[in-house]
Amino acid sequence: LFYRAGLDYVSCSPYRIPIARLAAAQAIIGGAKSDTK
Repeated sequence: LFYRAGLDYVSCSPYRIPIARLAAAQAIIGGAKSDTK
């Protein structure tokens, strides 16, 4: 969502950084898979 919107920075609590990084990676991977179809 944020990646597709062109945002490269999102603020969050330090405790949520691992989850935010995982979600960002999943979004990029999911976008790459949909682009190859």
